[in-house]
Amino acid sequence: MNRVLKNLLFRFPFLFSDRRFLELVHPLRTSHQLCLDEPKRFNDKIQYLKLYDRKPLYTTLSDKVSAKDFAAGILGPEAIIPTLGVYDRVGDIPWESLPSSFVLKCTHDSGGLVICRDKAALTLDAALDRSAAFDRDAACAKLQACLKRRYFYQSREWCYKDIRPRILCESLMGDERQKDSLIDYKFFCFNSKP
Repeated sequence: MNRVLKNLLFRFPFLFSDRRFLELVHPLRTSHQLCLDEPKRFNDKIQYLKLYDRKPLYTTLSDKVSAKDFAAGILGPEAIIPTLGVYDRVGDIPWESLPSSFVLKCTHDSGGLVICRDKAALTLDAALDRSAAFDRDAACAKLQACLKRRYFYQSREWCYKDIRPRILCESLMGDERQKDSLIDYKFFCFNSKP
């Protein structure tokens, strides 16, 4: 039954209201039924907010290009990672004129990310470890698939529904001491407590 339901939900998501979709998907992804009438668990509260907290600003903040513009308006452009370009299609990316390191990400989803640490990585180490070399064909394939994906339909995060799919190219951030990684801290809060 779960396989049939999953197939129906993800192949024809538009057949279900947002609430019904979440009520059916939630037990498939977690071990409990979704409680939206009196949410107490963290996940129940997140699903409740997706359904009932729909400020237009959330769409602006979910679009990676609009969010940068919004933040630059508050913090100033110097506080924002430099944008190298915004492209409607993979074929629009000017590969040859990009710097040796950069990041490509889709503006309308989560996970549509390609990191290039060195687009000309043809050293002996890169030849031995293919993961160190930049694979432009794989990057194009990933971005093309992400541009086709409508993130809203897989999780009903409504703020993604009206974002125009594009590709954002940015400078690669990095710690001077650790060129290949950047430490990223995330703090999750529940009932106002981290």
